Amino acid sequence: MCMATDLKLNLDEVRSLLGLSTDSILNHIEKGTLTAGKVKGKDEEIYVFEFTEVKDFAKEYLDMEVSTPQTKKQRKEKEYEFNTDEDQPTEAKGIASIFKSLQKSYEQVLNQMSDYKEQAAFRIGQLEGELSSQKKLLSSGQQELAEKDKLIKRLKIELKKTREDLETEITTIERMSLWERIWFKRN
Repeated sequence: MCMATDLKLNLDEVRSLLGLSTDSILNHIEKGTLTAGKVKGKDEEIYVFEFTEVKDFAKEYLDMEVSTPQTKKQRKEKEYEFNTDEDQPTEAKGIASIFKSLQKSYEQVLNQMSDYKEQAAFRIGQLEGELSSQKKLLSSGQQELAEKDKLIKRLKIELKKTREDLETEITTIERMSLWERIWFKRN
């Protein structure tokens, strides 16, 4: 575990700890009132501060006391420190209440979405069935239409042949004499 004397801080941590802007901290470094080292990073040089230096600077120039900043691990442990509602401060209770309410709303929305999804899947199934039956009806209607077209063509051919036969008979009858017609009629 790090001791407070050898604790190193980056620029963001110092800014957060002191409540100063980045420009203000850089001005103090330039003036020499705040000491910082530089470490070469991937793309640029990064300022590194000794916690004791920052603590002394805060006391002398800002007239404030700073405590050792928490590590990420300590912050996570602190987040899970409150196990019961009685242990939680009022703000945490309010946040926990809001969180529970949001979680409940989220679960309700998920359930509704699940219900809608099931209903939509059922309706899609129904529509697919209707579409399939309509396709069958359409294809059977097309077959029936094709059969009717064939029948009509046959009837037209027969009608044409019957007309030709009748025209031939009319022509033949017109060529007959009166006596032939009477004779033909009796037989």
